Amino acid sequence: MPRSYISGSSFGRARDFLLLTAAVAVLCGIGFESIFHRLGETLDYGRVLDLQAETGELFGQGYFNAELPYKMLGIRKARPRVLALGSSTIMQLRRADFPPGITFYNAALAASVGGDLDGMLRMLESLSDADKPKTIIIGLDPWLFNPDYPPNRNVRRRRSWVPLWVARFPPRMWWLSEEERMRVRFGAYETLIRDQRPWVGCLLSGSRRPGIGLEAKIKRCGFASDGSYIYPADPAASASRELSAEEWAARLAADRYRFAAGDQLDGLAGQKLARLLEACRNRGIKAIGILPPLRRDFLRSLEALPSHSVFFDRFRRWVPAVFEDGGGKCYDFSRPESLGLTGADFIDENHASSRAWARIVQRMAREL
Repeated sequence: MPRSYISGSSFGRARDFLLLTAAVAVLCGIGFESIFHRLGETLDYGRVLDLQAETGELFGQGYFNAELPYKMLGIRKARPRVLALGSSTIMQLRRADFPPGITFYNAALAASVGGDLDGMLRMLESLSDADKPKTIIIGLDPWLFNPDYPPNRNVRRRRSWVPLWVARFPPRMWWLSEEERMRVRFGAYETLIRDQRPWVGCLLSGSRRPGIGLEAKIKRCGFASDGSYIYPADPAASASRELSAEEWAARLAADRYRFAAGDQLDGLAGQKLARLLEACRNRGIKAIGILPPLRRDFLRSLEALPSHSVFFDRFRRWVPAVFEDGGGKCYDFSRPESLGLTGADFIDENHASSRAWARIVQRMAREL
């Protein structure tokens, strides 16, 4: 048999195999994307906000984390008089807590997404004069000023193949952004295949099951139309129950993230806060700072540990001073007794409930 015939036949089989593989991959991709769309995971965020305004449904994704673009579009649609910035600790602040006539939007983000001081400044700078609020409420979490908080140590993991000069180059190279999007997408496909949650039931029930996104449909939790976050009606018992001093001592000793041990404050974080306040002054925006409440059992244990108490005491004195030097008004609600809060007013040790935040709004009503 002529060699050219053999080569042509092998090439044809290889071509057919590649075409078949590509066709299967495309069909699988279409299938995954159809599932995500029907669950509400990948709806256009403008459409999500319109649906929320019409129906009051929650938006809670199970496979993606689109907080930043969702919240930015929410600000532009709401054009609120009062805007909240911060992390998840301030997400319980709601529009209903404010007096009639005061429009409000909660633009707080998870700490891992952009709920740090840099993220707040970027969000503020991205708002046009037409969209900017008159007042900004800023959640000031202790870890934002801890030099051992990983983002403050600049230890966010980079993919090993990304050269340092590329990672630092502004703006980020388009192919890195595209690679990141593809990585997240394929990761979502893999999670969907392995997921033990009853997403099939949600898929079959479709629009009859309330909520936009898997978390909203299954757990009835997610973002409300005002940007606040609604937690499940029955939070995990391990998070809501109070712990002994010994249990907290063990947990705090192992904490390398939010409540890492330390006695010094991060001077660079203080400079970031000063820049944020300067940006508010330059744009004619009133800034109100809040040290969010901590649950009593956790706070007592924190203050009883020499490895943590020095830092926390300095945080409570230094941060409000920096804030007020920058022209803002700062409230220290870190002690639950200052608001008459009990353990029932907390979701966990550092997330106060909506009842607690309603009291906070009452305390600072004259500033609004």
